[in-house]
Amino acid sequence: MGITIHYSGRARSVEAVGDVFGAAQVYAAAREWMFAIIDDPFGEAADCDSTPELFEAPEREVPIRAMVIRPHAMCEAIRLEFDRLHRMEQAFTKTQFAPFEVHAAVVGLLRAIEPYLESLEVMDESGLWETGDEARARARFAWLGRAIDAFADRLERHDMEEEGKTARPDDGGKSRVRPEDEPCG
Repeated sequence: MGITIHYSGRARSVEAVGDVFGAAQVYAAAREWMFAIIDDPFGEAADCDSTPELFEAPEREVPIRAMVIRPHAMCEAIRLEFDRLHRMEQAFTKTQFAPFEVHAAVVGLLRAIEPYLESLEVMDESGLWETGDEARARARFAWLGRAIDAFADRLERHDMEEEGKTARPDDGGKSRVRPEDEPCG
């Protein structure tokens, strides 16, 4: 559960794939995001032990050109992976745990590369891509964050009750342990 941006597409040509990477590189560098470009014409990147863990290449046996961008420590990497037919592999980036501004910047990156693609399909769970309504997307982002926190809080309370530990201070500090459950001394 969490806000995620799903995307896929197709570049206009081999040259357009380079243009996508160029635009993405400029966009990422301007925000001081880490990135790596993988040019694997023989499909051997999966066999490379020296690929940093952050930018691990998926296992595949086909030629690929890819760019992996890490916008924030609390955001999944953005993967722009193209096969030899210029198709951008279907991918997703979960942004929920990063600040909303990072989410908006990931959407901005997709807007920056869009002119070099003959098709780009994006499904943004915040709605920002589809509507451009930043206030509404920010509200949805915040609402989902609160829902996740509330769910985690309930799980934590349930675990505490199951283990017989004292309850959290929000219930007045009353013990969940009944006197008859105390061990004999």
